[in-house]
Amino acid sequence: ALVDIDLVFHLASYSPAPQEAAIYEAAAHWTVSAEGTRNLVEGAVSGGVRRLVYLSSVKVMGDAAGAGNEPADEETPPAPDSLYGRAKLEAEQRVLAAGREQGLHACVLRLPMVYGLEGQGNIARLIEAVARHRFPPWPRIDNRRSAIHVQDAVRAALLAAGHPKAAGQVFLVTDGETYSTRWLYEQIRLALGQGIPSWSLPLWLLRVAAGLGGLGERMTGRAMPLTRAGLDKLTGNAWFASDKIRRELGFAPRYRLGEEIPLMVREYQGRRA
Repeated sequence: ALVDIDLVFHLASYSPAPQEAAIYEAAAHWTVSAEGTRNLVEGAVSGGVRRLVYLSSVKVMGDAAGAGNEPADEETPPAPDSLYGRAKLEAEQRVLAAGREQGLHACVLRLPMVYGLEGQGNIARLIEAVARHRFPPWPRIDNRRSAIHVQDAVRAALLAAGHPKAAGQVFLVTDGETYSTRWLYEQIRLALGQGIPSWSLPLWLLRVAAGLGGLGERMTGRAMPLTRAGLDKLTGNAWFASDKIRRELGFAPRYRLGEEIPLMVREYQGRRA
């Protein structure tokens, strides 16, 4: 299938069902991301592919990497703490090895949370939860999470495919901003015309609910609305710097989440109409 193909963008990944518990530990992550990428690289080499761009995930770095008071960057050693992250890291290494050993123009882009996916992704799910009054008034926690618009991710991939300095490199790609869960909650409420509540749930109560959710998940094997891992994700940092791709490839993002949330809310309302 890859004979006479010059350029491959590799985005394939396993996507667990929403009700599946422990989604980052699903065995199929290894089958699809690690073994699948190995097969793809072999096919690319034998078919004569000259350029290979792999869109990976910040999960290869481990949750601790972006959790500190400074953003993680490409110099941060990968330390994946999930099967998903380990499979993605194995895939990255396969791609980069093909570049070193076979002379391919091989490059890896690590993406954080992606928005602008027309009803898909974490922010789209958050919009639906807030719209349907299934997301409580969130505490004012100033956590920092990085993100990237899907169109900017596409632009970065196209840039990396053609830029000589991208060969053999790993780049983090973000929109350069950071977003807190509370900020997201407020922006979505305003876009929905709901206003900002004068009260919020205390963090200790959310922790109790998350503990009960984790217990229910272990007992039933089904995903619960809130678990400790989910709460940690909503209250913690996932902060990454993308200075390298800006400096070396001249990448400049065009989208910001503050401008996109009203559009995403209208798109959600249009689907519900």
